[in-house]
Amino acid sequence: MTETLGTAAAQQPLVVPLQIEALAVNERVRLAEVFQRWQANYALTRLNLSPEPPAFSNTDTSFNSDPAREGIYLHWQLPEALTHGTDTDGDGVPVFPLVPNRWLVVRQAVATGSGERTDTGWIVESDHLDPALGTSPYMDRDGRLTRIGRRVDLATGEWSEPGTPGGLFLTAVGPGLPTFAAYQPYNTDVFSVHDRTDDLDPRTAWQLNYLVAGWYGDPAADPLAGDLAARMAALRWTTDGTAPDSARTVCHGTVLDVAWQRQGSPMPASDRPDYVTIGVGNNTEHATKAIKEHAGRRAGAPPELAALLSAVHSGVLDLLDEPDGQFRAERAVHASWFTPTHAGYTWVLEDVPPEAPAEGTRRRPRAARTAYAEVLARLNTAQAAHDAAVQDLIGAQRRLYDLWWGANLPKVPEAPGEPAGAYRERLDALVRTATEEAKAQRDSVATLRAAIPWAESPGDLNDAIRAYQEAHGLPAGQVVLKRDVLPGFQLPNDPVVVIRGTKDRPLPPDPEQPAAADLYAVPEGTYDDAEEDEAPPLACRWPAALVTGVRAAGTTVSASQANTPAPPHLPAPDGLAGVLASLVRELLHLAPSNARALARAAGYAGDVTALAEAMRAPEKNAVGTPGTYTAPWRQPWSPLFFEWKVNYFPIEWQGDPGGAGAGRANWSFDGTSYRWLGTGAHPVPVSLRGRQFLTPTPGKTTAAALRQYARTHPGPAAGALRSLARQADDADLFAQPLVGFTEQLAARGHTPASLNPHSRLSPDLRTALTEAAARTLPPDPGARPRPFTGWNASLYQPLRAGQFAFERLAVIDRFGHTLPAIFPDPRALLFAAGNEPGDVIGVGVPARRFAPELPAELTPSLRNPADPAQGHHTINPPTWYRFTQLTPRLVQPARAGFTLLDARDDLNPLTTSSDPDTTAVAAWLVPGYLDRALYAYAPDGAPLGELRTTLPPDGVTRATWHPLPYSRYRTIDELRDTYPHLHDFLVALTTADRGPAALRALLTVIDRTLSTTAPLGEAPPPYTPSVLLGRPLALLRVRLGIDLDGPPYADPAWRNLREGTPPGYPSYRWPVRLGERNELADGLVGYFHGDHRATDYRLLHTVLDTPELPDEARDYFAPIGTGASLTLPARPPGSDPENRDAAFLTLLADPRGTVHATTDILPTAEVRLPARLVEPPLAELPVSFRLGPLPATPYTPEPDPAGNGGHAAHPPALLLPRPSDRHGTWTWVESATGDRWTEAGTYAADGEAHHPHPAPALRTGRLTLRPTPADETEGDRR
Repeated sequence: MTETLGTAAAQQPLVVPLQIEALAVNERVRLAEVFQRWQANYALTRLNLSPEPPAFSNTDTSFNSDPAREGIYLHWQLPEALTHGTDTDGDGVPVFPLVPNRWLVVRQAVATGSGERTDTGWIVESDHLDPALGTSPYMDRDGRLTRIGRRVDLATGEWSEPGTPGGLFLTAVGPGLPTFAAYQPYNTDVFSVHDRTDDLDPRTAWQLNYLVAGWYGDPAADPLAGDLAARMAALRWTTDGTAPDSARTVCHGTVLDVAWQRQGSPMPASDRPDYVTIGVGNNTEHATKAIKEHAGRRAGAPPELAALLSAVHSGVLDLLDEPDGQFRAERAVHASWFTPTHAGYTWVLEDVPPEAPAEGTRRRPRAARTAYAEVLARLNTAQAAHDAAVQDLIGAQRRLYDLWWGANLPKVPEAPGEPAGAYRERLDALVRTATEEAKAQRDSVATLRAAIPWAESPGDLNDAIRAYQEAHGLPAGQVVLKRDVLPGFQLPNDPVVVIRGTKDRPLPPDPEQPAAADLYAVPEGTYDDAEEDEAPPLACRWPAALVTGVRAAGTTVSASQANTPAPPHLPAPDGLAGVLASLVRELLHLAPSNARALARAAGYAGDVTALAEAMRAPEKNAVGTPGTYTAPWRQPWSPLFFEWKVNYFPIEWQGDPGGAGAGRANWSFDGTSYRWLGTGAHPVPVSLRGRQFLTPTPGKTTAAALRQYARTHPGPAAGALRSLARQADDADLFAQPLVGFTEQLAARGHTPASLNPHSRLSPDLRTALTEAAARTLPPDPGARPRPFTGWNASLYQPLRAGQFAFERLAVIDRFGHTLPAIFPDPRALLFAAGNEPGDVIGVGVPARRFAPELPAELTPSLRNPADPAQGHHTINPPTWYRFTQLTPRLVQPARAGFTLLDARDDLNPLTTSSDPDTTAVAAWLVPGYLDRALYAYAPDGAPLGELRTTLPPDGVTRATWHPLPYSRYRTIDELRDTYPHLHDFLVALTTADRGPAALRALLTVIDRTLSTTAPLGEAPPPYTPSVLLGRPLALLRVRLGIDLDGPPYADPAWRNLREGTPPGYPSYRWPVRLGERNELADGLVGYFHGDHRATDYRLLHTVLDTPELPDEARDYFAPIGTGASLTLPARPPGSDPENRDAAFLTLLADPRGTVHATTDILPTAEVRLPARLVEPPLAELPVSFRLGPLPATPYTPEPDPAGNGGHAAHPPALLLPRPSDRHGTWTWVESATGDRWTEAGTYAADGEAHHPHPAPALRTGRLTLRPTPADETEGDRR
């Protein structure tokens, strides 16, 4: 018999599925397993501290020794729609939906042997607040400390709704703690219960079934209140059948057949892994690569497979198929090891595309271009001032935060040698001053912001830009003003840990025996090649769909509501139409352990064993629709937290920790990365620790990358890629960065601050502290000074450079059930060599046995790269396998970048130049391989002259200057004022002590360099001079610098907190390697450098190595090598107004190529000339060959076609051998006298014999080609 509830018309309950987990802690589990359970201490928020304790601290140490901790821990996970906050107010603070505040918990206990049965029920009032009678620590909306949640035993009598006079308030984050609903110890009697099972015989085996159903005590707070269809669509809840007019939410879940015996039972079967393998990297992809390489080695797979998967995971596989793909991929991967931070904006002007294409390119009048350039220059200057002020504001807020934090700690030290109370008094005064400075800086930002287009939303920003254009004379119909994001400052990622776990593993084979298979392979299964399934809506049920019977042996077995065993005093809240009783009835028909009770209630006389077997497959045999989560119980393992503690050994940049050996380098830069030389290590480690969420990021991101690659590369392999993506989804990989690792080195705390919203702070101070706390962890001033010993040593490290080893590592699930992968080990540094560790770590392994899987970049440096057998430089050689090496990185965001400069004025960057014709090109240089000459052209393409080897009358060959046609520069000295950098370059190249050898050698270097470069840039078809001569090169002016994002991070230790003495790392000088010798797109030939802006053109730093250099004029060249000749410090903003710590460089480079600057401490910097500075002048660049004496015949035109006996009118021209007209027009140019030039047209002489009439004359001059645009090219003229 089937019973239904209600009708389809009126209000009905909507049953929304919950996932319920039940952790069984019997005597054996309590004694044998590891638990780390802690409570939130909200009193700490009054000190602006996080209520969560630091990693490995304040845990419940009595859990394993207290029998009262035994029992069933039942925890329910809220529906996803109720756990996501939205920024409804637009202030960046998410608002979370209310959650059910009333829960019915029913337990059915069935004795395995005798069939004895008990039915128990409780009501959980999740929002009950009482500091004495509540269960879990809590902080109410007014900041008062209290306790929340209580459980009412239905056996004590009828329960009635107590009401919610203050309104519902409970959300998934409770008092603002993101893990409140997820971590069971935080929410006992709120979203979980501890069933101690004291009423059950401890030595009897029981089968326990649990039901949890939750609802809203106030129907007005129900998320389904209102338009039912719209609310369900917004929540992504769906049902079958006809929907009623309105509905109430009932969240429901079950746990079936929990095996329970308090004493004398074995360990329950669990998904908790027994072993884990751990990889460390600079990001998730990097650490996953180490894990995959490790698994590949074990399986005997070729290393290329792991490399390909890593390339897909990193999103660089496509790059590998392109020219220079390896270089570009490596740079992209290296850049992903950093996190960009905002650096400001720049503005550009773009022409509005015409509605119809014009017949020719018409340049805007110079007056208009100048006016527009002046407006753009003023705007970029104002934007730069604004961005600098923002960075100053951030620095001022950080300083204020440090001072205020120290002043508000419970105990402030007394400074040695100062009167009592003097330290605090001075600190309080500094807080007041710093507050005023932060406010003044904020006011400055607001003032500067008024001078630029600014808005928070894109729409408002567009309006502000249009208003600015109109106010400053930038016609919207001609130009459009756009805001571009500047390259960001870069902060090195914290190290990332990837954990791979397996259920168990056999002993490894003997070294002589090969591994039979990959012990870490994803379990085989059916993986189809379909696209990724979109997460479906949550399937909910109306009461009519609940299970009311079981089909067994051809018979429907169904117990009526009246015959269903139930706890006493089962409540029936108003508006829920008896659904709670129906859910209890459904539980009777779902749990196989209820088979005997179901048979009795239904009057079933058949085989009870067969009935129980049918109940194990409700998806096939149930009458009705089973809920989503009805699988048989298994001891849960839901990893939630990852706790870590490491011993970090700093390695000095130079010298020893105590100051000895000053100037001695401890790190060597090979042009790409750093290598430790084995000196400068601190003997005492710094202890770092943290706790983070554990997420299955590696498998998900790998799968997403594979699916994306399949979408963008359709073909036969796409299905296999999608199938592989599904396998990646199943990979047992979890990842989490060691959040706070780098900040802790800068003496910051290891847990985020929680600014007390109820503290009395001025609005200016609260704003500054709130913004600072959102950007950084609180400072850690360290221990207070001790009597007679003075100040303690600071925790501050100016650089992240060193090696670390794990001291502790644990994975913790929702219940506090812990997998202690590593535990502390006092012999960690004393472990003798020869007892090598396993590469897979079991539960509770001592630290001395732990060996993480590392990529090459984090593996300790080899003692001798040429002989790996000599081993690695490590802090402790006997346990070398424990250590992960971090090469030098700044602890503060910084940026390496080029700035294009006006070639006529180093103080005028292109972005702020008011002259529209400003260019960074000092000159164009074209190598002439036919006559071994070097041609020079002005930045606009006008010919200047050539440098070639001549033999003067004195018989000594020299490199001499000769003007090109129409050039007024007869000597090199005449170039000094107009083209200063070209002048200095030519003077250094033609010094008497070098002779023509330097010119010949330079042409050889150019030829050898360009033979391995082929940048395409935005080049038009090859009608440019490179067809007939060498490729044009640009002599261009740039500035290269490394800049910090703000004031250097001062040491916040008590000794330095008041003074704020800047650290020393801004003075460290970092080598920079320019160019990439074997990369096609890198156009650098070499660069000239000098002291500040005084460039030394006597030495060209070339990308060629010493063996590649020509034999002559060796003193003119210096190989760039590893970049040791160019070192730069990281400059705080405003500290170097004259840019003395930047490098002013003149680059000799292919104008369509990119020049790279490699530091390793930051992503590679790049510079490239914009097309507007390259293509127009190169398109006009004339080619001129010096010829003569050459016999040339005056051209005689054909007879006048009109038959007048004369010749057609034609300008003077010569008939002589010359190339085709394909690339332009050839003319003959001779120097008449002084600066005067005569020009005649030319016609190509054919190869046939002719009577010379008139007789040819010997001429010496230049055959000049003026390029013709590609679409106007004509054929040869005869």
